[in-house]
Amino acid sequence: MPEAFDALVAQRNHREESSVMSEVLIMNKEQMVTLKRDFLARAEQVQELRNGLQRTLDGTTWDGRRAREFRQLWVAEFAPNLVKLEQALRENGRFIGKERANAITAMDS
Repeated sequence: MPEAFDALVAQRNHREESSVMSEVLIMNKEQMVTLKRDFLARAEQVQELRNGLQRTLDGTTWDGRRAREFRQLWVAEFAPNLVKLEQALRENGRFIGKERANAITAMDS
């Protein structure tokens, strides 16, 4: 029974949050600094991973059915998904920094 109530409350809260123009932001400022830094650092790591794998693939003699399948998947799915991950980490890292700065400004005023 408590789970059902919690689910209903969560649904109501979600609807209310979606319809309200402003949000209440709850954060730990120090943790937000760490999260931003980690997101941006991980974005760099993802970029390095993607570039490194691409260099390895480009410099490796590897042919056959499996090689062709992997290279096709690399071009069509794997590399683009790594780019999307990198972009999401960068975008959210910047957003976290702005949210933190805005919260500090709001508390100071």
